[in-house]
Amino acid sequence: MHNFINIKPEHKNIYKQRWQHLADSLPDSSLILVGSGDNIYRNSDVDYPFRASSNFYYLTGFTEPNAVLCLVKKQEVVYSILFALPKNEAQEIWHGIRCGYENAGKYLGADITYSIDDIHQIMPKLLAQISNCVIEFNAFYDNKKLWRDILFEWFEPLKSMQRTGHKLPQNIINLHEHISELRLFKDDYEQEIMLEAGKISSLGHIKAMQTSKAGIQEDYLEAELIHTFKQNKAQSIAYNSIVATGENTCILHHRAGQSILKDGDLCLIDAGCELDGYSSDITRTFPINGKFSKEQAEIYNWVVAAQQAAIDIAKPGITFEQIHTTALDILVYGMLESGLLDKKKYGTVENAIESGAYQQFYMHRTSHWLGLDVHDVGRYKQEKLNETNQNKSLEFIFNPQDNLQASLLNLAGKKTSIILQKGMALTVEPAIYIRANLNADSKYWNIGIRIEDDIIISHQGNHILTRDVPVDIKSIEEIMCSCS
Repeated sequence: MHNFINIKPEHKNIYKQRWQHLADSLPDSSLILVGSGDNIYRNSDVDYPFRASSNFYYLTGFTEPNAVLCLVKKQEVVYSILFALPKNEAQEIWHGIRCGYENAGKYLGADITYSIDDIHQIMPKLLAQISNCVIEFNAFYDNKKLWRDILFEWFEPLKSMQRTGHKLPQNIINLHEHISELRLFKDDYEQEIMLEAGKISSLGHIKAMQTSKAGIQEDYLEAELIHTFKQNKAQSIAYNSIVATGENTCILHHRAGQSILKDGDLCLIDAGCELDGYSSDITRTFPINGKFSKEQAEIYNWVVAAQQAAIDIAKPGITFEQIHTTALDILVYGMLESGLLDKKKYGTVENAIESGAYQQFYMHRTSHWLGLDVHDVGRYKQEKLNETNQNKSLEFIFNPQDNLQASLLNLAGKKTSIILQKGMALTVEPAIYIRANLNADSKYWNIGIRIEDDIIISHQGNHILTRDVPVDIKSIEEIMCSCS
């Protein structure tokens, strides 16, 4: 299998099913356009490693730049067209073998394929035959023009054809809402990949724990993570690795740098691999010398308790918001018990939450969606239940054919947290960060602890994807002791 495509023969029909599901969410006489994107240059003649856009990859598994998938829904029949780069021996000598539009059809099962060079001649003719054009409003066709800009260029030839009975498409629909709804639910194929990505990422975190020692730099551990990911056949990192030591553990998105690991400090690593397009997202916090101090263990155990409580309730029927509030209750209770928050001043967990005082130690949410993007697409709010829509809580609530402003006004004040369902994938990542000079005992200063795992909602509960790397203190200390 060449590196330009990631479709196993037994999974080929999965993409066709996705085409149909997407088309089913749209009105008849619709034309859907989604592109893979273009190479982006880092500097001079050096480009960034290419990654196809997530929506395009979700629909094709095709990994080449400068490709466009076109789906036409006419009289409920879905017809597929792929535009791709042509074979070019001179370019392939320098940059690697291309699939070529000439061969893409047999891999993707597209009804017809064209060279991307022909798209500007073909698209006006296709657009003249449909009523609804579906594009990504904020995505770039190439590095210079947005999809909406290139679309209006294709409309120009149609204006002169109106006298002969041809019409401009009547509606332009945002693809994002429709495909996000599909991507929110992971099928068995996706879940298999995400489970394997979790296993590979876990190996990286274990290797980092085993490598940890005073005197090395943060980016040394980052190198160990990347080496382990690649060694186990992950294609990339899912995001820039966070490796933070000492006071850096209290910086939420601290990039691995040249700070030196010191005996007695903690190390926080937030890192995950990308496997076949899908992200893993794990955070672990551990003592550099392999032994938690009393104060570190105290705060750590509150974060563990908060995470476990949130994972325990995650199941169909629970709202997304309840994951956060469950973890938050325990975190704030721990802040009061440890003296980070003054019991005399706040008294109860409810009062401390209402005042917002906890936010100096915990300033982010507990979860986000996970999938092809590490912060994956998908809405967090849904239409509020009432007598007329109680059985439609998860239906797509914005009709793209309605007036946008009127729809938003109609929905104002009617949103509530989305209800979890089977197939949804999310992280659970509570934390406590205690920076120096806060209103906290100095014995807790520079203790930043975040613990993050990935879960998929199952039929009656959830499945944790990332527990091949342990969470409990005893197991972490044993891992680190075994290599000393």
